[in-house]
Amino acid sequence: MDKRRRYMGWMVMVATFCLLFAGVRAEAQAGNPQVRAARMSFLQGTVNVDHIDNTGSDPAQINMPLPQGVRVSTGQDGQAEIEFEDGSVVRLTPNSSLELTRLTTDVNGNLTTNLTLDNGLMYAELRAADKFAYSIAAGAVQVLPVVNAIVRIDMDKPPAVVSVLDGTAPVDGGSASGEGYKTNVNAGETLTGDVSDPGRYQLTQQVAMNSWDKWNDDRDAAAASETADQTDVRDGYAGEAGYGWSDLDANGSWYNVPGQGDVWQPNVAMDASFDTYGYGSWVWYPGMGYVWASGYNWGWTPFRCGNWSYWDGFGWGWLPGNGCGYAGWGFGPGYGYGGGGGYVINV
Repeated sequence: MDKRRRYMGWMVMVATFCLLFAGVRAEAQAGNPQVRAARMSFLQGTVNVDHIDNTGSDPAQINMPLPQGVRVSTGQDGQAEIEFEDGSVVRLTPNSSLELTRLTTDVNGNLTTNLTLDNGLMYAELRAADKFAYSIAAGAVQVLPVVNAIVRIDMDKPPAVVSVLDGTAPVDGGSASGEGYKTNVNAGETLTGDVSDPGRYQLTQQVAMNSWDKWNDDRDAAAASETADQTDVRDGYAGEAGYGWSDLDANGSWYNVPGQGDVWQPNVAMDASFDTYGYGSWVWYPGMGYVWASGYNWGWTPFRCGNWSYWDGFGWGWLPGNGCGYAGWGFGPGYGYGGGGGYVINV
């Protein structure tokens, strides 16, 4: 009974906290019902997120939501991966800085993502399907990857060096002004701009090896390993969403609970001491208030939609519910407090 009372008390505390921010969330929802956020899906070493208003920065956290306008910067030992709604990712090596310049959704549900690489070396693996448009500005050039392109952009010093590892990436070197160029860079090719003449560039049919290529390949292998465990349960909930779902199949199991439907339970929940909010922290999201950034590597999707619940003899589990597709980030029933909190069954 003491354990059950502790869970009940914990739920009351979370619900009280959430009510403090209900007004802020309601206002944000009325103004922009599809506010977007990228996900900090991996980090190592020193990684900071600069405030939108340039008033300072905070240390990055795994599963931190990244809104439009923030800048992610890596230190000398820093590495970061940012994931978007369709599963596309960008990866930053040490001493790199990337701004999420634009994250918007139009009335038809089309998502536009504009990124700006200020300096450093990045890898971009972008699906760029019909509903998901991407562009990356790097100095004087703009890279516009098409479907399933993998691009490496080196901005350690101008001009940008654009290498396409897979797919095709149109590159615009300021053609709108009439002095630049626009050309396609295909897999196995590298484009280097001309610092002295913005209308010129060099295109070579080779991609020089970089010492960080293996790191990017290793991250791909880790993602592929998780995808290999994928079940078909997500099909009924995720829609076109790609981020966060593979984490679930790789780190837990789905159960059909009578009267409840599909319930996902993380492997760590088998430990009697598991606490859904025992690992992570609250972070401030502009225009919305505090939201929860779970420290678990799988802790993105289960804390932005659905409900956490506790069953006697089973433990904690997560019910997806509705609103877990890519367009439902954050302003469905209660992102930031377990997607609607949770409840105790059979107490």
